[in-house]
Amino acid sequence: LTITAEPMANNFEAQLAGKLDNLPYAGVAIESIDYSNSQPRKIFEPGHSDADINGFVFSPDINLTAEMLNLISAKRSYEANIKVISAAKTMAERALEIGGR
Repeated sequence: LTITAEPMANNFEAQLAGKLDNLPYAGVAIESIDYSNSQPRKIFEPGHSDADINGFVFSPDINLTAEMLNLISAKRSYEANIKVISAAKTMAERALEIGGR
């Protein structure tokens, strides 16, 4: 299952202004959902509680390595965004200090 999102027409500033004015903001629009046609993995484990009468257990065909890489990438992007927001906040505070002199 792959979900693709596209950016909204309104930027963050416009959405924030809408939220502050008690107007509903748009959020994320789903562009597409792609379903996988891959077959489940068939693993021979006769002692497993979920095994069929032939001793096979079926599990989803999910690439755990790729999924973990996606999670790590998303985490790093989130951390980078936090650093940018913190830097912008620091610059704004510094500008106010300079302007107040």
